Amino acid sequence: MKQDSVIKILFVADALEHAEQIISQLRNGGIAVRPARVGNEAEFLAALDSLGPDLVLAVPSARDLPLADVARLIGASARDIALLALLDSIDAAALAQAFRGGARAVALAGNSEQLRGIVLQEAEALIARRAVRRLEAALRESDRRCDALLDSSRDPIAYVHEGMHVRANQAYLEMLGFEEFAEIEGQTLLDLVAEDGTEDFRGLLKRLSRGEPPPARLDLRLKRADGSVFDALLEFSQAVRGRALPADHRATSGRG
Repeated sequence: MKQDSVIKILFVADALEHAEQIISQLRNGGIAVRPARVGNEAEFLAALDSLGPDLVLAVPSARDLPLADVARLIGASARDIALLALLDSIDAAALAQAFRGGARAVALAGNSEQLRGIVLQEAEALIARRAVRRLEAALRESDRRCDALLDSSRDPIAYVHEGMHVRANQAYLEMLGFEEFAEIEGQTLLDLVAEDGTEDFRGLLKRLSRGEPPPARLDLRLKRADGSVFDALLEFSQAVRGRALPADHRATSGRG
């Protein structure tokens, strides 16, 4: 975690002094925190908006806001906030009660090293989860744009991975006599090659699986859904989904 990162911590405790002691331990350990303390449900809900906490450190025995209620409020907020039970000591019963109450982890108020360690651990886990969500959102947007571009093309285009169809536009489906992509989803491109060209095409797929580049163009005969055969020109190009995934092959087919 970056040294200048500030962790926003919401304390649920009856006594302000209790929260201040924890804040002091964290800051003395080199952890930058932006704290707030609440003692009841109304204050907690207000702090969710005003502070936007990363972590909640809750004393399970808080008089007006017990741990289970804190967990319920976090769940209802639909926010990714780690709930830590703040204990003075740990035994089997206290651990069981904390986890039953919805705590993600347990922090020891009297053990500065453990306290700092668990706060950093949960903060780093939160950062990782947020990064994953950003990447997932970016991937969904990339897929959406790719699909829009694919669907707007008048050229027959299909994305093929390891010989299997994973995406095709309407022009491609119409060329082959299919109405919906579901009819060829998971079907191999080899299945659409006329019988007299299957051996050569199977050899091409093997070369591609070894990492060899595809040919720029390939003349062959394809089969439509009704069994009729037509001459086609396939143009291959590598398509990379994002930057972390292996390259697929895009085959553009047209009537010869």
